[in-house]
Amino acid sequence: MAKLLNVLTLTMVLIASSASAEDQNGVTAYDSKCASASPGDQRAARLNARSFKRSSWTFYNGRASKPEGPGWEMYLPLIKRTIDTHCSPETAGFARALRDWQSLNQRIGGRPLVVDGIMGVNSANSMKASWHLNRFHVRRKSKGLACRIVPRTNLVLIEPEEAYNGVRRYLDPRALQAFRQMVARAKLEIPELMESNLLQIASGWRPRPASQRQGDGTALARDCSSHWSGMTVDINVGHSTGSPTDSTYSNRLYQSRQEIYHWLLDNAGEFGFVNYTFEPWHWEWHPEQVVDKSGGVERVAVSKGS
Repeated sequence: MAKLLNVLTLTMVLIASSASAEDQNGVTAYDSKCASASPGDQRAARLNARSFKRSSWTFYNGRASKPEGPGWEMYLPLIKRTIDTHCSPETAGFARALRDWQSLNQRIGGRPLVVDGIMGVNSANSMKASWHLNRFHVRRKSKGLACRIVPRTNLVLIEPEEAYNGVRRYLDPRALQAFRQMVARAKLEIPELMESNLLQIASGWRPRPASQRQGDGTALARDCSSHWSGMTVDINVGHSTGSPTDSTYSNRLYQSRQEIYHWLLDNAGEFGFVNYTFEPWHWEWHPEQVVDKSGGVERVAVSKGS
């Protein structure tokens, strides 16, 4: 009897300890939401867990200058925001959220999606298409409008303390104002940034080359670089090797895991900035839109001359 009481007491202590920890960090609700699902979602979760780091398909067509994968781990932060889930990719909750997104987004990217909760190339292409169409110069091109090209005389020079490695860049004055407001908010919410070179500008406006094909990840943007507009900034979000704009997959994967990149995904849209998803450092300012964290856009007043 005493032995039984000891076992029961130990069990109650473990339960109480577990409940206490769960009450502090919300594990119970989080795990329950991500774990409970139908057999179909559980199967999808197993397949997603396999492809997460070693899928044969990739979001972009990897080439020597911009290598990809394997897997889709680098895009996970944006995928989770797109399908509105905090669940990790190996969970049934992630599969359920993806299945719901597939059901609601049948007409993006051309080919109808199979509603199965499995992250595959068709879902990736549909997500990529929706992400691209939120970019200002891609939307212009999709409407048959000319690429926005501005001369340096229309731009302003950033301050030395805003420049990565001291190289000062030119930007559209409205984009620079929005960028400064965004950085001020980030430093309030992440105090460590005050003594860091994170969020410094590594590149801004670039002149259009005399003859060179350009394209930021989509056929709609071919022969058009967002940097020509003066409304794009390459931001230092950290780097594992090389520079903040090192396109190796290992560097981009490292950047996708950084707190500041996640902060930008959650907050940059409030200031009108959209990420070119292949490059965690590349953020384009929209003169006519505010962008929510899932990548959707809401039209707002646009300044003349945009």
